[in-house]
Amino acid sequence: MGRGSHLLQGFVLSRCSLVLYDVTNPSSFQIIEKCIASTKEVTFPDCQIILLGNKADQEEAKIVSYAAGSELASKLEAPFFETSARSGVGVKEAFIELIGLMMTKAMEEKFEENKTQLSFKDSQTQSKCF
Repeated sequence: MGRGSHLLQGFVLSRCSLVLYDVTNPSSFQIIEKCIASTKEVTFPDCQIILLGNKADQEEAKIVSYAAGSELASKLEAPFFETSARSGVGVKEAFIELIGLMMTKAMEEKFEENKTQLSFKDSQTQSKCF
């Protein structure tokens, strides 16, 4: 793996991942799909991606537009936020989205688990009734 591949170790078996690029650095935006593909190699197959365009506070140095980030997020079927680690803009909203996705996934898994258990119990009950 290439540059930054050591960072992927933190994503192993993740259910959700925040993937970010620097809005002042177009090369970071150009490789984002490759980064997401690499992330998905080491996470659960249904890992939710949230795309972040960081350094949104540096409006005068911004090269990658909001529209470009939003368009890529639509293509990836991922939520998108412009954020600033320095000023905190958009960070809270991105983490609220992350928590919401994680909770939804956990509830879906619990529902499927309960449905399977109920189905198994129903089949046992039916066989005892006859």
